[in-house]
Amino acid sequence: MKLEVELVPSTVWFSSLHDLLPRKVWDNIRNEIIQKNGRKCQICGEVEGGMNLHEIWKYDDAKHIQTLEGFILLCNMCHHVKHIGLAGILAKTRKARL
Repeated sequence: MKLEVELVPSTVWFSSLHDLLPRKVWDNIRNEIIQKNGRKCQICGEVEGGMNLHEIWKYDDAKHIQTLEGFILLCNMCHHVKHIGLAGILAKTRKARL
């Protein structure tokens, strides 16, 4: 899989299924992805450090519809690239964790 920056509509900034779903449901999804692919970053193959379950969304700007297409497991560095805007904000406030 290739690492690409994802630009998302401002209306979904700071929102995530992680925050909307019950913790047990999110953990079950995460564990299913780990069982299927192993506990490694699906972009770079890293196995050390924290891993983040990342949502893959498709956006239809004309119809203002977003559709969940799936999930991937990412290391912290690849996850920061996926959320480059947020990474910039965190870096400015010195809250980024690499």
